[in-house]
Amino acid sequence: MQHYDITSANARTGLRDALTSGLVAPLNGPAVIEALSASGSPGLFDRLIADDYSRAGLETLTLDRKMATLSNVRRL
Repeated sequence: MQHYDITSANARTGLRDALTSGLVAPLNGPAVIEALSASGSPGLFDRLIADDYSRAGLETLTLDRKMATLSNVRRL
């Protein structure tokens, strides 16, 4: 987002606001809003990836220590 002079926090807030406005909704519902609302590590994409695998009934495998703190994620 640096190319557009928008901070990551502002981008997440804007996405969350758009997805909770009632005009559009995220495909995976509240989990996406929760991921956008979370701050710190792991990051947004790690949270969304783990959520997708969990919805499919799968465990996410990772080498990343921070991502491994999410539920249903195992560090290799």
